[in-house]
Amino acid sequence: MAGRAQRIPRPALPPHVRRAARDAGGWGLSFVTVGVNLVVALSVVAIVVALARWLLVELVAGSGGIEDAVDDWLASIDPTPWIVTVVVAVLVAAGLVALGASTSVRILRRAGVPRPREITWWCCGIGTLVQAGITIVGSGVTTLVGLLTSGLGLGIVVALSLVLSTALSALAGYVAGPRLWAWRVRRDGERAGLLPV
Repeated sequence: MAGRAQRIPRPALPPHVRRAARDAGGWGLSFVTVGVNLVVALSVVAIVVALARWLLVELVAGSGGIEDAVDDWLASIDPTPWIVTVVVAVLVAAGLVALGASTSVRILRRAGVPRPREITWWCCGIGTLVQAGITIVGSGVTTLVGLLTSGLGLGIVVALSLVLSTALSALAGYVAGPRLWAWRVRRDGERAGLLPV
């Protein structure tokens, strides 16, 4: 082992800073990922509904009376509940993202961490990408659960899938967030000369 350099362990973050970074990451990324997951889930539902509508119209195209009946039925559907649901979901998602980011900034600022906004937004962006990967895997699992439990009815399966996906998203945020925030706080502290390298 004469050819390899000895790795010198870096000094630990002060306990109150480490605790603040982990709390900021746990709370911040959990709220942000649930908000993002809500928008993604809403988008998936909207795409499925749009595809189902398009497929229905294409299936009955050129069939005379059936096409007219389907057109009349689609025209009779009141879009108001859907619009209200979308608006409320987007507002809730935006509120969750804002709550997560502001919580993180406040926790970091209270601990005296420099550049809490920059750390928070960078970590939220990277954390959301990590969460997206975990959510894709989680969506595959919930889709499999949906296929295996299709006898329960579409509404129950969709609701179960959304709840499971959101729970996995929050868990991913809570697990990944503290480590990501602590790493970024350490890196910024070293660069600013506040921590020994």
